[in-house]
Amino acid sequence: MTGKTDTAGFTASKTAMLGVGLIGGSISKALITRGVCREVAGYFRREETMKTALAHGLVTRGTMSIEEAVSGADVVILATGVDAIPPLAECAAAFLQKETLVTDVGSVKGLIIDKVSAALKGRPDVLFAGSHPLYGSHLQGPAAGAKLDPTGKLAVVTPAKSRVNAEKAAVRTEALWQSIGMHTVRLDPEEHDRLLAFSSHLPHAVAGALARMLPQEADVLTATGFLDTTRIAAGSPKLWTEILCANSKAVAAALDAMIKDMKAFRKALGKNDREAVARMLEAGTAARARLCEQMPPEEQ
Repeated sequence: MTGKTDTAGFTASKTAMLGVGLIGGSISKALITRGVCREVAGYFRREETMKTALAHGLVTRGTMSIEEAVSGADVVILATGVDAIPPLAECAAAFLQKETLVTDVGSVKGLIIDKVSAALKGRPDVLFAGSHPLYGSHLQGPAAGAKLDPTGKLAVVTPAKSRVNAEKAAVRTEALWQSIGMHTVRLDPEEHDRLLAFSSHLPHAVAGALARMLPQEADVLTATGFLDTTRIAAGSPKLWTEILCANSKAVAAALDAMIKDMKAFRKALGKNDREAVARMLEAGTAARARLCEQMPPEEQ
């Protein structure tokens, strides 16, 4: 797994953004402000959301028609929740022009790669690779997306190996993300899902567990430590149900590893084994310090 950034060499006359919320909105704004695309057409299901996106300059025009959004587009980005991505690809398939690049922003890749590849089976002339931009917020909607900047963030690209021109699609997808200032790495979909289960999906499940286990009478005793630890539990339950269930096997394996670790910690406490407790805490401190060395101060 290697990362790279090369913002030169990618342009598009028209990009269709199917879903202009937090992530889709931030990406479309970056495409416009960096001059990567002359036109970014946003697809919306609600007129109110479309008005908000237009008011924040996230798209150059909005529509509630998939055909209108994707017709003539060089690039189509599927930027909805995990469950809605394959049906959107299926609806858009008939209206895509030859060599259109299709990618997505879903947090789970194996399921999406399989289902979108099936939806595009009759369009071997279309380029498709999966993507996962690794940034975000517990907030939602285009107004929040307008404040989010993808510059310097990481995008994982997962090739759809069963498709014709899979390598060409992956290379062009990497160039797309690099054009808005992102770093890219390439992973197999299954490896992405295994690793993200530990780095993203398990933390959300654990944050939710901590939040719901807090006795109500302890509310007045909680401070910034508890709120910092459980911040991501404020995310959309609907969105995270889709993500966790779409990656259920990998998340279950990560949970098993977590439970095993917690049982070992509980055993050490039960024996009042200070050396073992300290050793486990020190390992956690060292692991977090290693992560902080790789991240800018504002993300620590």
